[in-house]
Amino acid sequence: MIYSREKPWWHCEWWWLIPTVAACLVCYLRFPALENDDHSPIIRQIAETGDWPHVLAYRSAQHTPYYHTVSAFLYRALQAAAPIFPVSPDRAGQLVSLACFLSLSIILVFILRRLIPDIRARICALLLFGSSTRWVTMSVTIDNDTMMALLATLGLLFTIRMMAAKEMPLWGTIFLISFILGLGAAIKQNGQQFAIPLAVCLLMRGWLYGNRFSGLLARVLISSSIILLGTLPFYLRHHQDTGKWIHHDQGFHQKNWSGDRWEFFTFRFGEILRRPFIPIFDPDDERICPADLSWPSKIYIYWWSLPDFLPDRPPALPTAAIYVTALPLSGIFLLGLVISLRRASRSPPWWPPLGWTGIVAFFVILASLLFPEPRWGCHAYPRMWLGAAGGLIPLFGLGCGWLLARRTSVRRIIYPLVGIHVTVFWWLLLSGPFYTFYQP
Repeated sequence: MIYSREKPWWHCEWWWLIPTVAACLVCYLRFPALENDDHSPIIRQIAETGDWPHVLAYRSAQHTPYYHTVSAFLYRALQAAAPIFPVSPDRAGQLVSLACFLSLSIILVFILRRLIPDIRARICALLLFGSSTRWVTMSVTIDNDTMMALLATLGLLFTIRMMAAKEMPLWGTIFLISFILGLGAAIKQNGQQFAIPLAVCLLMRGWLYGNRFSGLLARVLISSSIILLGTLPFYLRHHQDTGKWIHHDQGFHQKNWSGDRWEFFTFRFGEILRRPFIPIFDPDDERICPADLSWPSKIYIYWWSLPDFLPDRPPALPTAAIYVTALPLSGIFLLGLVISLRRASRSPPWWPPLGWTGIVAFFVILASLLFPEPRWGCHAYPRMWLGAAGGLIPLFGLGCGWLLARRTSVRRIIYPLVGIHVTVFWWLLLSGPFYTFYQP
């Protein structure tokens, strides 16, 4: 490929996705089969019997098993191709998640192009995305969150495009966005939350562009109905199997087992740095140090560390190092959030990213308040935020762009900060033993 002098090769964002792709492939080749809950037996049952399990047969069977069905088809294909393509069928769910995550990464490039005019800031944002430790490991985790997040991000892209145009949105655009988000909600029911920011964006067009309220309200009602219709099989299946419209048999939905509650207004950075060096005596209890009772600290710990449940605990030194390098980058993200809130009234395309981010934050915080369980910290997991990746990463890019536009000397700070963080991420990713496919 030939590049003109006006546009050097590094101005092409696709080159800067290579670290993300490489990190995902390293995770796939290095780690044993990572899994949230018990999705693998569901995939195996569908592949072997062709039937969906009872909603109470497995903990994860409460979800409508569309992800599991796609993975089951691949499971059978890997079984048939075993003589010439020796990959364990049990890796089928990982391959589906990997394809979804890489597709999400491509969509993220188009979102950044629409929101962040500075190519340097877009590159920094892509590098941060590719070094977000738990999101990268999510790319090879057997779980339906990544497939739902892919559709949520695609819906976000089309909503941003819709908000950039002054004319009343066409019905075809509304049906397209609603169908995409409805399909995401069908895969995992919490995807229906994105109907709320979509409705807010549509209604705000009356103030931003002067669109007719009655037309906007009609579009809100139709889009919300389509998205909620996507979740209808979830409720019908529950009613058919249990006689109830919704059913949870998970402990943290019933009571607080440990009795602890989250601290929402503390950030214990010193304890975060100490945490990797503290021995874990009970693998089922994530309360290792006081930082594990601080909700902002727990978010930070999970976001940047490798999972503690690996066969060998991730090395302490690179884990502590990435906590240090991520701190100033987190500050740039918060700066971008403040700037976007100030710009929203003048820049309508920023309403959807803020809406996607805000609605996920609202429900994650609400779940942490209603069902606090620091023993597991489940509602602080970064996978809860993956559906808003298309809103979160541009906020970091916006903060970088604002700083880079201030003065030239800032580049001498931001570029090394991002570069050192990416280097430490790879140090962490490559440290410790490799488990391979068949010897976990």
